[in-house]
Amino acid sequence: MKKDMKISAAVTLVGSLLVAAFLFRFPSDPLVYCQKALDSAFEQWKIASDTFTGDLRYLPNVDGRGKESLALVSEYMGRGYADGVLRDYGYVPGLREGDPNDLVMLYLKKRTRRNWNGDHSGTIFRKPKWMVIGPEFWDDTGRNAGCYEGGRLEETPVFAARLLKTLQFLKENNRPFWENAGKEHTAFLVSIGALGLGRAEVHRQHEAGRTNVQQAATDAPHVTFDMAPSKCWRYRLMGRNGNARLDMSGLAIVFEGVPYRGLSSGGIRLSGQGTSSASLGGSGGPSLQTAYANGVATLSFSGHTFRLLDEGRCLVFGDQEFRIGDDRPTLLISKSGTATMTTNEPEKALKSSGAPAPQDQPQEFEKGTRHGG
Repeated sequence: MKKDMKISAAVTLVGSLLVAAFLFRFPSDPLVYCQKALDSAFEQWKIASDTFTGDLRYLPNVDGRGKESLALVSEYMGRGYADGVLRDYGYVPGLREGDPNDLVMLYLKKRTRRNWNGDHSGTIFRKPKWMVIGPEFWDDTGRNAGCYEGGRLEETPVFAARLLKTLQFLKENNRPFWENAGKEHTAFLVSIGALGLGRAEVHRQHEAGRTNVQQAATDAPHVTFDMAPSKCWRYRLMGRNGNARLDMSGLAIVFEGVPYRGLSSGGIRLSGQGTSSASLGGSGGPSLQTAYANGVATLSFSGHTFRLLDEGRCLVFGDQEFRIGDDRPTLLISKSGTATMTTNEPEKALKSSGAPAPQDQPQEFEKGTRHGG
């Protein structure tokens, strides 16, 4: 009996030592996905995106929110891969092609001991660093240091400085929804203690259910953000049965007799500091231009211009002014250019106007952009 117990204890001890040795030699690591596939997904998104043309070649931007913006690229990844990337990486919306590569487009949200996902040379004694990826994705310094799938490894102070420089760059260049991007990624720097807040303070803020973003801005005085949130409406632009239709969070506009092939979506700013503008490419029909300044959002489509005032509570079209309530009304623009507001759904509004009702299924859509403007 005692002999069996000794053998059992010895087996347990040997097993524990083997597990410890394995974890010592091959510690768990967050860099588990091939970043070449991530780079390829971005390139596929650029090809499919209507607005990634001309001079303003914006990278994905949905209201300045990282996860939602990166989700546009995840459509070109495998499902399991996409879920992991959305969980493990931070994405900074607002950059565009040609921006300096020392800015931060993507970063792994935990430090890694690997240079690339197949690197198993790092033991527990290798100091973990932040995997940081710029707008060009590839970095000669990182490649020379063994980062064969893009990006560069940085110490915490350098990573924080690059990320803060990026947020300042977005603000100074009035990139769309820079306030939201600044708030989100400054909060991340606070959470890892990179802006001077001690662990106890970060824990206290976490327990209180908030992140002290304003304190973070104070600790980094060279980066000052207006933390007042911007109000935004999401939109979808599509074509149905020969009629273009702009669906927004609080309003739908139907353009009778204006064809549009495609499905595009993004965001329209209604409030906040600064200015922004965007143009949704017109490969599927007329282009949609949006602009925001001084509390007024301006939309132009197919020769018609609209202004949204009072955070979307008022719409001005020509000499007509419409109040917008919570019932999400539909504005019908007839072929003659007259505007009629109704509380009917877009399909019913068309039917009551005598225009052909759209089919239940939309026509085949081309991939459009989802750039917030």
